[in-house]
Amino acid sequence: MNTFYFRIFILMIVLSLSIFSQSLNRKLSASNISGDEIVIAVNSTVHENYGFKYPYTYKITIPSGSSDLKAYRKFFTSMNWSQLSEKTNDDFFNGIDAVRFDYANNVAYVSAAFHAATDSLFIKITDAQNINVGINFIELCRYYDNRDAVVTCTADDWHMSFSNYFIESLTYFRQYNLWVTAGIVTDSGWCNDLTWQQIQTQLNLGYVEATSHSRNHLYTPYNNTNYEVQGSKEDIINNLDLPPQFKKGEKEYVYIWIAPYGQYNDSIDYYVSLNQYLTSRLTNEQYYIFSDWEENKNKFAPVGITYEMGEASWAGVHDLDSLNDTFDMVIENGEIYHLMFHPHVLNQYNSWNDGYVIDHLEYISNRKNIWYVALGHLYLYHLLEYDDPNVFVNDKKINVPDFNLAQNYPNPFNPSTKIKFTIGESNQEQLVTLKVFDVLGKEIAVLVNEVKSAGEYEIDFNVSSIAGGLPSGVYFYQLNSGNLSQTKKSTLIK
Repeated sequence: MNTFYFRIFILMIVLSLSIFSQSLNRKLSASNISGDEIVIAVNSTVHENYGFKYPYTYKITIPSGSSDLKAYRKFFTSMNWSQLSEKTNDDFFNGIDAVRFDYANNVAYVSAAFHAATDSLFIKITDAQNINVGINFIELCRYYDNRDAVVTCTADDWHMSFSNYFIESLTYFRQYNLWVTAGIVTDSGWCNDLTWQQIQTQLNLGYVEATSHSRNHLYTPYNNTNYEVQGSKEDIINNLDLPPQFKKGEKEYVYIWIAPYGQYNDSIDYYVSLNQYLTSRLTNEQYYIFSDWEENKNKFAPVGITYEMGEASWAGVHDLDSLNDTFDMVIENGEIYHLMFHPHVLNQYNSWNDGYVIDHLEYISNRKNIWYVALGHLYLYHLLEYDDPNVFVNDKKINVPDFNLAQNYPNPFNPSTKIKFTIGESNQEQLVTLKVFDVLGKEIAVLVNEVKSAGEYEIDFNVSSIAGGLPSGVYFYQLNSGNLSQTKKSTLIK
């Protein structure tokens, strides 16, 4: 091949990779059909890579003054509509297809998973006479069912020597409806047939996610990194029948790498990316937020934990007040409470009988405003949600809301965040202000103060530009235009 054609060949490859990368960025799209049906489509490559059998929650407008509405979904145009179960704020539920109507604010929260055989999801809402009502897609909610905060739990070192301790721990966690993402050491010297049977039984009972904790639980560096990273994932898939929410047809998914001893290096990171794990869980504590998406690696950066519950000799926390107070702080800020533990440590120190473990589980569980979820499903959901611009709305078919203020992203943030808002046709050419306030109502910054035409806008807010800076804490940003006003809460963490 001569030099000229070789260069053309390389250029075509680069362009193809660029187009492929852009297509992955566009993970989700939404558009209206005749104003009374919404079709949501997920990128087919990403769908195949990750399954998306966990339901996502879509915020959808409903007509003012509505009542007695019903929501339906289907996956093919020729398919019959299926009515979604209706839930209210008084119901406790997680991870199911459902709808919750907020009539006071003229919105519906529709939660639905994707089907294995198609990338599309159709949604409609009808009135009491079964007539379609006008609806518009607003956004993919940050958390399932638009919950206020998240609780997720992880446990390390499931193998034949500690299997009975896992069974004991999972029995307690399951009683409190708490999901546990369990790290399994998978080599045949660590996991025999009986252990795999015991793990399968626990998966069948529910509230358990099976995930990789290497094949041999080694200190870094590994002699054969991919043997540990890919091999442990293959062992789980080959030895277990994973629950339906971890499948797409016959394909099964292991979303999380739990690092032995919390140790990590570039080689592990490379193979975690290569084997399409969503993220790696390490052991750095006081971690309450999502990790960042690494575009060049197609995964999220490693994530830490909030606390390890257990004895101090294991770097754990066993003071009930400390655990509960931290939980309260995380929930108040709308963040992620990530509780980690070693089942054999809790058993070794007789922690189940000391009171603090059960008391803490009781304290954090069964709250209707909190999303209880496995770590893998948390990051699977976040994969579609994490970047609002990745939801592309077909403006030719959707009526832009007259006035809407979106949640800032990232949130929590440091030092900068983006704020999006919409001004509709009926409210254009009026003075628009976007201001930031502290919890005492003191004005911190004026981000917008001008007449705006109809359209969508995105503003950067960087605390570095504020004289003297700002301390960590909760701040409010408020959009005003004419007699309309919306306020959202954000969190600055330094």
